[in-house]
Amino acid sequence: MNASIQPEHRADVEYLLRLGDTTLILGQRLGEWCGHAPILE
Repeated sequence: MNASIQPEHRADVEYLLRLGDTTLILGQRLGEWCGHAPILE
């Protein structure tokens, strides 16, 4: 028996993953700015 399981494409799940990735990247960039704040003062 050679049955392959193909996950169905769900646009809502892909949207949430992209939204989470964007939030993670923006959070990391904000952390970089907070790290440079003492130098900027």
